[in-house]
Amino acid sequence: PDHRIAGIRILTIAETPGIGMAVAEADYLSGYEGLSGPVTFEDGANHADAISGATYSSRAIRNGVNLVLDYMTILDDMSYLTDGSTQDQTSPAETEEVGNE
Repeated sequence: PDHRIAGIRILTIAETPGIGMAVAEADYLSGYEGLSGPVTFEDGANHADAISGATYSSRAIRNGVNLVLDYMTILDDMSYLTDGSTQDQTSPAETEEVGNE
C-alpha cells in the first residue's frame, strides 16, 4: 500500500555470462527492496546501485522497477472502480419494469 518494492524476481535473462549476469543475483536485487519511486542511481532516498560494466543491464532493472511503481500509482487513481463508492452500474434495460400494455 505504500508503494515500496518488496522484492524483485527475474523470470528470464539473456545476458552474456559474466558481469551482465550480476544484475540477476540476489545481492544486487535486494538493493531495491524498500525503495519507492522514482528509483535513481543518484545519491538520495531512492538510490539503487548500478553495476560498473553492466550499465545497460542495471538501467533495465531500474527502468522496470520504475514502470511498476508508476503502474501502482495508476491503479490507485482507478480505485474508484472497486472501492464501493461508485453509483449502481445496473443498465437501464435491467431496471425497466416489464408489463402488459
